[in-house]
Amino acid sequence: MTMVKKKNSSPLLVLTGLLIVQCVIFAPQVGRGFVTDDLTWLENVVPDGKVDFLAPFSRTTGFFRPLVGISFGLQYHLHGMAPRPYGLFNLLLHLLNILLVYLLLSYWEKTKPYAIWATLLFTLNAKGVNMAVGWISGRTTLLFSFFLLLALYLYARLPKKNPLRFLLTALAYFAALLSKETAAAAPLFIFLFVFFGFTGETKTDSFLKRIKSGLISIAVFAPPLIVYFLLRFNSDAMSPFTAPDVYRYSFSPLLILKNMGEYVVRAGLLDLYIIIGFLLITAAVYLFIKTRAQETETFNLQVFVSGLLWFLVFLLPLLPIPARSDLYVYLPQVGLHVAVLTVISSWGKRLPPRKGLLRYAAGLLIGMLAVGWVGYLFLKAVPIGEKGKASARFSEQVVYTLHGIPAESTIVILDKHHGDTYSPSKVIAYGFNSLLNLYYPDKNLYGEIVPPEKIIGLKNKPGTYVFSYEDSFLKKIE
Repeated sequence: MTMVKKKNSSPLLVLTGLLIVQCVIFAPQVGRGFVTDDLTWLENVVPDGKVDFLAPFSRTTGFFRPLVGISFGLQYHLHGMAPRPYGLFNLLLHLLNILLVYLLLSYWEKTKPYAIWATLLFTLNAKGVNMAVGWISGRTTLLFSFFLLLALYLYARLPKKNPLRFLLTALAYFAALLSKETAAAAPLFIFLFVFFGFTGETKTDSFLKRIKSGLISIAVFAPPLIVYFLLRFNSDAMSPFTAPDVYRYSFSPLLILKNMGEYVVRAGLLDLYIIIGFLLITAAVYLFIKTRAQETETFNLQVFVSGLLWFLVFLLPLLPIPARSDLYVYLPQVGLHVAVLTVISSWGKRLPPRKGLLRYAAGLLIGMLAVGWVGYLFLKAVPIGEKGKASARFSEQVVYTLHGIPAESTIVILDKHHGDTYSPSKVIAYGFNSLLNLYYPDKNLYGEIVPPEKIIGLKNKPGTYVFSYEDSFLKKIE
């Protein structure tokens, strides 16, 4: 009688649990209203009240991300100005990214032992995930990550001589480029991964042979890159050297070091808490149990270096930018988690094999940390919904109040709550003109939201209509 080896169902259960937790945290909050850039992205693909799917290829928001614009256009065609489906689509993309992170890490034998843990850390990130999922415009990062992870998984998973491998990888990578320019860093990661012999094929080759193998490995990425840059140069998109100051490249060593330090914290905050917890357990073991450390296998240097490469390469295009954003760590964080896990794993195997006390102490600590962290993430997501609700209330008042305003008018809103967290000045001022153009495409209205003290001299200007916004109501000032 042959024994059938049972498959380990633990990763599937953990993945299912992670997806459920993400839905519990984000589903009640996402898509409650359009905030700031959301309206700008939407107006770009709906310039005159009608969807124009070609517009994002030539007339951009400054960023050349036409696939993001097309996704907004498709949803506008289906859902109009109802924000809820836009937010839920972001959440769906994030859930798919969780699965792809696990599948990609599980494919390489050396990262397979860390796959489910790295996926867990990716999912429970307090910075990049919260912003990417909660902010509808964070879709740029979600789409780029989805298509890039898909491209890398197809490239690794499909047989080398299968023509579909090159076609599907190239298409998925092209979609990633059309979603966010950071995808241009992917060939560098692949080249370095092959060059350093992490695939096992070029490890003993000479320097020149490894360079040749690295170049061959990224050949599939070259055609999409060429087409992408041709399209980009024929649009009005800004470059890193012509962008506004906040996005213009600065190669100041101080700025780059500061950015790196901040992104390590934003990507690895949970990792840091785990390391501190592990240090406490280790100290307790050696102080109170007083046994010698056991011998164990050598440190997994290849996985550690490949994780750092992932983190650094995908942050590389963003480090010289003065503006910092939590969005920037969404995909790079995966590599940092892998690198940290190799250290913790090697460290943990050196602890004395006191299974009873050590196991329960570690389990209790991890359980308490997990419950507390999920609660923290749930509370951290609440402002997402509050900002959306505040924006939706303001938008409803604008639509209700301004329908009789003549064309070519200037609309000035005196924000009586100016400076408050959920005031129109905070949540929608940047996209106010886009809001007017989306709801009144034929009127060519111009508007601004200002603090109350700016009322002086505004009321008597021809063609200017002044309104006061207070306690969720918009009132015309005569």
